[in-house]
Amino acid sequence: MNQERLWESIGANEQRAALDEGLIAAGGVFTLLGDQVTALSDLERFYAGGGQQAVLVAPTGAGKTLVALRLAVSQYLYRQLPVVLLTPTRDLARQHAAYFAPRLAGTPLRLATVHGGVAPRERQGIFDAMRSGMVSILIASGMVLHQEETRRLLREAGFLIVDDVHAMDPVAHLKPLKDIATPSLYASATPEAVQGFLEGKGALAHVARMSERPFEAPPTQVIQVRSRPGTDAAQQVLQVRGAIDRHLAEAGRVYVVVRTRDAVPRLMRFMANRFAAPVFKLHGAMVDTEEQAGRTRVRHFRPEDTRVSNLQRFRETLPAILVATNLIGSGLDVPMADLMVVTDADGFGESELTQLIGRVGRRERASEAFVVTGTKPRGKGRSSKRGR
Repeated sequence: MNQERLWESIGANEQRAALDEGLIAAGGVFTLLGDQVTALSDLERFYAGGGQQAVLVAPTGAGKTLVALRLAVSQYLYRQLPVVLLTPTRDLARQHAAYFAPRLAGTPLRLATVHGGVAPRERQGIFDAMRSGMVSILIASGMVLHQEETRRLLREAGFLIVDDVHAMDPVAHLKPLKDIATPSLYASATPEAVQGFLEGKGALAHVARMSERPFEAPPTQVIQVRSRPGTDAAQQVLQVRGAIDRHLAEAGRVYVVVRTRDAVPRLMRFMANRFAAPVFKLHGAMVDTEEQAGRTRVRHFRPEDTRVSNLQRFRETLPAILVATNLIGSGLDVPMADLMVVTDADGFGESELTQLIGRVGRRERASEAFVVTGTKPRGKGRSSKRGR
């Protein structure tokens, strides 16, 4: 398949996927936004001219995943070497893979996905296939940075896209990336959160920006709520119960964010007893699948406890509640999620709050975010890495 036919095939796939995903109405025509076209042209010229490191700044919902897809394809065709899309979490890696797969269907480009939920033997097979040229685009979570062998793969790749770089762990992710000189694009809505890293890579010398959104979504209304000192997450939720009940009555989906993993199941049980909607959970200690639970010998495991199952059921259920850690701030896009409640919000940084609030208000429906704080001024708290 020549390049012209390849792009025609991808364009046709984008049209079908946009219809299937409700991005356009029946009979509508899918087109790239002006900002997407401009950013792609700018970045392709930059890398074709020998540029090495750049940043893409785009707010949540501006369509940077499509830009990542098209840039990954163009860089693979240009360099004839595998392209790696790196994400901070396995959940985001799966989401990107679900976005890429239907848009690359029927083309010679081969897509693979690697993250902590993939069995070691399967991961090794994917890495071997990448080295032999059988993988065109690899979508991987930050876990590939944990071992020198896999870091070597990133050095051998033709191009690297790092999505949601602001959510990368400074030690486990950003530190190993400092030594990888592969031509790269770092994408973020809040790059100032990792400004030192980006400056060290020289990436801030070339910044592409997008602000246009595919939907005329009303801005999310952010409401500050102050709780009494010592008030736990459950009582903070009750302070905004009226808003939660209202969104559930309108068949919406609700996010409730807590600081730590241990707080998730407690608050989940509390909400299941008090709200007329199914309650699901998500945090970093959950296994992806039942297979992974057996492989890692998780004790007291229940099939409904997997990350994949909980996210899938949350996406498919209306109304529904998801109790989660700050893990959901890393790019997860769930349709019809219109209310965000962040408990103990003074424990999160400004960048984290921006990313969390960006998970709602992705469509035409009105959205709200309740930021429930305690006694500390907003933005002065420290992020809890246990939350992931």
